[in-house]
Amino acid sequence: MFVFLHPDVMERLCTDKEERQRFVQAMRSCPGAILQMLPFTPRKRRPEPRIVLIPSSCQRQREYRREELVICCDRFDLVEKITLLAYLSILQMRIEQAVMEAR
Repeated sequence: MFVFLHPDVMERLCTDKEERQRFVQAMRSCPGAILQMLPFTPRKRRPEPRIVLIPSSCQRQREYRREELVICCDRFDLVEKITLLAYLSILQMRIEQAVMEAR
């Protein structure tokens, strides 16, 4: 799983301690998630789930419409944290189910 941050979102997380703590708590719940900055690196053959956090003012929102989840956030608040946690949990269950079916 990959979580991509828009530079503006990253800047906000660096300057606001409360938002940063909420984001770190959300990321700790899924230790397999890989955090990266936008822009994307090219996809590998098997598409991996990608979650994108962008500000609502982002001009390139349409580019991300095929991703697993796009969170438009001007603040990383409780709603964004719950959304991210819920989706990470769903992805984790999907991965575990695929592993069980492969056996």
